[in-house]
Amino acid sequence: MAKPKKQRIDQLLLDKGYADDLKTAQAIILTGKVTINGQKIDKIGSLIRPDLPISIKKSKTDYVSRGGDKLKGAIERLNLNFGEKVCLDVGISTGGFTDCALKYNARAVIGVDVGYGQVAMSLQQDKRVCIIERTNAKTLTIDLMKTALLKQKMDPELAPKISMVIMDVSFISVIKLLPTVRTCVVEGTHYIILIKPQFEAKKDEIGEGGIIRDVDVREKILDRVQVNLEKEGFTLKSKCESPIKGAQGNTEYFFYLTS
Repeated sequence: MAKPKKQRIDQLLLDKGYADDLKTAQAIILTGKVTINGQKIDKIGSLIRPDLPISIKKSKTDYVSRGGDKLKGAIERLNLNFGEKVCLDVGISTGGFTDCALKYNARAVIGVDVGYGQVAMSLQQDKRVCIIERTNAKTLTIDLMKTALLKQKMDPELAPKISMVIMDVSFISVIKLLPTVRTCVVEGTHYIILIKPQFEAKKDEIGEGGIIRDVDVREKILDRVQVNLEKEGFTLKSKCESPIKGAQGNTEYFFYLTS
């Protein structure tokens, strides 16, 4: 008997009722929750036999991704107030930070990401959320945000009212992004920035498997990031360790900055 013809995993999840639409299926795959016949599948274009058993790992978070739990930890530890603030989420990805900000009563969130199609469907459908995809934060401008808001039938005047920046980026130093981001927000804006030491480190500071285990090395990196941000005109109000480690096991930190 011939084996069933392979299908793309995103289409397969849709066909089998694991997702209501293709974007949601792709978001589930990208978060690493899908296993086929015991093998983890995290590429949306993977070709899979439809007769193989599918397992979707249930989320243990109240948010669309565990990023929300990270930000919640920072909000509680640093006593942050998101009430009625217009936020800019740099590196929105699935939308964990955005989801958390909204649950803590943010007025609206403008989310920016270089990727595409990762934002959770619940946030795509939320009228308080403006999503700007395929966009590097280094190219961000107020006019660009106003245009995106108009296209998504939101008030373009939300853009110049941003007073809270939340950021979770990978494979780039936050030092390269924050100076540009600052030009898009009002004076006195608050910045809640997830610092990932492995992306701020020098090559000789990174251990086996890309993990920085030495506490002294991590502190050295954090001090260096702080000094460089202060040179750019930012002030570190406080910091704390993230309650959840990064995907590869790295300890991460939150910087609460003003400028």
